[in-house]
Amino acid sequence: MPDHGCCRKKCCEKVTEEDRVALFNGFWELANFDAQNVFLSRSVRQQGVKRRRPRAKKVFDKAYSKAYYVNVGGCDVAVCKVFFLATFDISSGRLTRAVGKQRASGGVSPGDRRGRYDHCKQRLPSEAVDRVKSHIL
Repeated sequence: MPDHGCCRKKCCEKVTEEDRVALFNGFWELANFDAQNVFLSRSVRQQGVKRRRPRAKKVFDKAYSKAYYVNVGGCDVAVCKVFFLATFDISSGRLTRAVGKQRASGGVSPGDRRGRYDHCKQRLPSEAVDRVKSHIL
């Protein structure tokens, strides 16, 4: 596991290296992108912003704060974002997309739609695919 150093939440002390390896292996053994996204979105809790500082502009950039949790020994342990990303070896973008899609769809994580479009302009007609298959066989 990549070492990220300790933070003010003391993530390194709360979660042992063996627990991190078990979490990593459990996450990647899911082997289904949709199941992994559901796992990620359930491990992140979103809460309203508790305190705002007065700024010159009236537009607030952030509507909610995120808290990151890992399940160790049957209980959820709060960790920092850097530790969370390093434990599961994922990018911040993937986590943001997984949580954002769940939030946009009302709490249900939508399925992975990559490569599942019927309006593709480059799709070959089924007759052409059948001719190629019969030629190969």
